[in-house]
Amino acid sequence: GRVVTASEDKTAREWDPASGKELARFGHDGPVRSAAFSADGGSIVTASDDKSARVWDAATGKELARLGHENDVWRAVFSADGGRVVTASGDVFSKNGEVRVWDAATGKELARFGHGDQVRSAAFSADGLTILTVSRGNTARLWRGYPTTQHIVNAAKDRMRRCLTPAQRKAYFLPDAPPLWCVERRLWPYQSDAWQTWLAARKSGQVAELPKAASKD
Repeated sequence: GRVVTASEDKTAREWDPASGKELARFGHDGPVRSAAFSADGGSIVTASDDKSARVWDAATGKELARLGHENDVWRAVFSADGGRVVTASGDVFSKNGEVRVWDAATGKELARFGHGDQVRSAAFSADGLTILTVSRGNTARLWRGYPTTQHIVNAAKDRMRRCLTPAQRKAYFLPDAPPLWCVERRLWPYQSDAWQTWLAARKSGQVAELPKAASKD
């Protein structure tokens, strides 16, 4: 195992806990407030008063990405898959917010949002779809995040109560056949057994005639 420490001496350091030997050192231009490994142990992310968080190669100490803020960065952690980093900062005067989500590999900013006060801590849920933030003003908030466009599409599907009827699809110049997920979830007006039979035929590669809508528009 290994340990990473954050210090006011403007460094984070990686150690062998068995021997106490220093394995690597990661320098900032201000006190380092937090340091954390990625789940696979291959990378380290640090947060500093120098208005940046930085991603490092844990083995070589090479800086891989720099994540800039307008104020002190109090906390930076990886998502469980190591693909993203969330940072919490004192950017209370920033018009764009105090919490930011980044691509860990490129350092590209993916999203930012405001807590309404200086944010002292932030963390991803295990599935990476929710972010918890804690502010200096004694409040914690949960935020829903979407790492890819497909996650947004899936979330929208989950919230759908109904689908377009065949007549509506025709009016919008859409294909006659509804999306398969409408039938799979038995969303109105595709909830009948006839549509389930059609779905089974489609999945088996057969050409099946579209059932008549069970309900009117």
